[in-house]
Amino acid sequence: SRTRQTTRADMDVVLEAAVLFEAGGEDLGDQTWVVVVEPKLATERAMARDGLPIEAVQNRLNSQLSNAERCQKADLVIENNADSEAFQQQLEKAWNAR
Repeated sequence: SRTRQTTRADMDVVLEAAVLFEAGGEDLGDQTWVVVVEPKLATERAMARDGLPIEAVQNRLNSQLSNAERCQKADLVIENNADSEAFQQQLEKAWNAR
């Protein structure tokens, strides 16, 4: 079988990958955007979302790069320490400015 590859310069592709840098995928695109959350808030959100105990969430977060390390590798950083509406506004502003 043949694989056909089409390249379109006018197409945007968004890849959501929580551990992109840890997996060595930072070169998969033209830009890398990072969303950062304060660790305490990230822990609270993950516990509520996944129903996990604090130790499990902290172990998961501790296995990932820190916010500072991810920010150093990013082309753009978006903070997600407020509500979802504020996050959406930041995201739209960044998207429209690119």
